Amino acid sequence: MIKDFFPSNKRGQTAPYMIFAIVLMLIGVILFGIFAYTFHEFTTAITINESIGQVNLADAVGSTLGKLDVAMLNSLDWWGLALIFGCIIGLFLSSYWLSGESPKLFLIIDIIILVLAFILAVYLSQTYKLFLEATAGIDTFTTYMPKSSKFLLNLPLFVGVIGAINFILHYSGIPKNRKDTPQTDVSMPDFQ
Repeated sequence: MIKDFFPSNKRGQTAPYMIFAIVLMLIGVILFGIFAYTFHEFTTAITINESIGQVNLADAVGSTLGKLDVAMLNSLDWWGLALIFGCIIGLFLSSYWLSGESPKLFLIIDIIILVLAFILAVYLSQTYKLFLEATAGIDTFTTYMPKSSKFLLNLPLFVGVIGAINFILHYSGIPKNRKDTPQTDVSMPDFQ
């Protein structure tokens, strides 16, 4: 299904990955936040100061799920940033690996797709802003994921910068290894 989205003829190859990465980042960060909020509410709801037999339920939850809840909330922003920067590094590597495989003419196609990605980024950034305002009572996104939320709120800026770096990597013709370097003016010394 995803393979059908990406063209196999190498025209405009880097820009569709950018659109896919933008959507993946937004959905991933929102899912991380919703999962953390749900787990935190579940842990809070079952933390009841009741004794069942010899076990106090609040102590049992605090020593098991409570520790997991605190660890997850403390590392939630790092998980969001890992997803975001993983997508960015994947875009850079795909641009570098596909460099030189498409003619320079397809730069126009990539620019058109980058403009569409920028428009999509503006739309998704505003949608994420509305999502944050609609879930004002849920402080998971603003308290525990401030860097990931800031990245998604400034998504159009990052799409432009990342797209420019992708174009440089893809169309600059940087050789991947020494075998790819052209040797045009090779003169052999005359040892006579």
